[in-house]
This record gives sequence, structure tokens and C-alpha cells, in this order.
Amino acid sequence: MPDGTSPPTRTLDARKLQLGIVVADLDATVAQLERLLGVGPFRRMDVPAAGVRAAMADWAGVEIELL
Repeated sequence: MPDGTSPPTRTLDARKLQLGIVVADLDATVAQLERLLGVGPFRRMDVPAAGVRAAMADWAGVEIELL
């Protein structure tokens, strides 16, 4: 800043970070993440009336949601 002071800083409220990823094959992606990265256990949610299948897992402080 022109007067030599620092600009105000913002903090990120990191209580929960969610990452949603659309995948072509839900079951294969879940299996790969479990095997390769140790992600899991996954919680599954199926809503046939809406055509939605999802799997969620917490990993290193991030909730991963696969759709």
C-alpha cells in the first residue's frame, strides 16, 4: 500500500472443503481411489428418481464427492 502498511488479509474458513468430480464410471473410480490413494471408506447415495448416483469420502480434510 502507498503508506507502507500491509493490506488487510483474509482467512479461509477451512472447517470443510468439498471437491465434487463428475466421473464416467462411479464404481471403477471408487475402486481406483481406494486402491491407489487409500481414500475411503466411501458412503454411497443413490436417488434413482433423480438419476443420481454418488459416492463421498473424507480424505486429508477434504470431502471428495464423486458423481
